[in-house]
Amino acid sequence: MSFLGSVAGVGRVGAALLRHRMISATAGTAAAVIVAGCAFAASAHNSGHETLTNAGDAKSVTSSAPSTSASASASPVALRLLSASPVGGAHQANGGAPITLTFSTPLSPSTSLPTISPKTAGSWQVSGATATFTPVTGFLPGTKVTVTVPKGMSSAGNTSLAAKSTISYTTGSYSTLGLQLLLAKLGYLPLTFTPTGPLPLPRRPPLPTRPRPGRSASSPVTRAC
Repeated sequence: MSFLGSVAGVGRVGAALLRHRMISATAGTAAAVIVAGCAFAASAHNSGHETLTNAGDAKSVTSSAPSTSASASASPVALRLLSASPVGGAHQANGGAPITLTFSTPLSPSTSLPTISPKTAGSWQVSGATATFTPVTGFLPGTKVTVTVPKGMSSAGNTSLAAKSTISYTTGSYSTLGLQLLLAKLGYLPLTFTPTGPLPLPRRPPLPTRPRPGRSASSPVTRAC
């Protein structure tokens, strides 16, 4: 082999190595561009959504971003009187039964309380949206009872009653059983009985006499001396 032939062979090998290095550099640059494109696609978002793009299989994955809008707070419920027991206008109401008022929303423990006419001993109890008055002795039969619910009663949600309202009813007669229970509760009907002295024995009527057989009741009796 001549010297020139050897030099030509070396040149061809060098040219091939140079082309291989250029191809490798081009491939590395392309890979860097693809990675940068993927990073840019991952950071981009549109209308609260994030889109991740995979350049290798051309598929996209969309995930929802959390909403940052604050929900509007619900307005408090207005305090209103819904019902009463006994109902207004009743004419045969139980005078010894509790008076119950039901409202639209729970009451505040420190709210003002209704008034009752005629005045009677008893107590109010507030539980949730209900106010209950329990009388000690109750009202007499035929009594007109008026319950006045004042304006300004407050709820647990800091709302107030806008207007005053009244409920009137008339009590009926007591039932015998109810009256007995009420008197027993007050101590007028003793549950036990203890005598203070000996009980008198009942007198028996005299027994009628019977005549002997063969003798009338009017025939005289003869005795031998």
